[in-house]
Amino acid sequence: MEETTRERNTQRVKKYLRHQFNEKGTSSLNFNQLMVEESHSRSNIARMFYHVLVLGTVQDIAVQQARPYGDILISKKVPQLAHQPLAAAAVANRGFNAVFIGFLRRGVSVA
Repeated sequence: MEETTRERNTQRVKKYLRHQFNEKGTSSLNFNQLMVEESHSRSNIARMFYHVLVLGTVQDIAVQQARPYGDILISKKVPQLAHQPLAAAAVANRGFNAVFIGFLRRGVSVA
């Protein structure tokens, strides 16, 4: 089966995150800080957020958010028992749109 553009982009984000983990020498990243450091546009932030959710859902990474509108932490490894994909947390807390809109309104600097 031929890989779609979306799937290729998800793999690019996975590679980008792996590079960031290695460059920073850490096993977790803060999504907000990562996007601010790179000065991404809102549309790029939205795409990155989508791909992070996809990677979290297929358990390539762990995505955690302690509270609605809180920091989104991305980890290399998925904890065995504590894993709850961000998408599921978003639905449980206020829905995907509320979490995403809240993230954008938290003061992310966009170009």
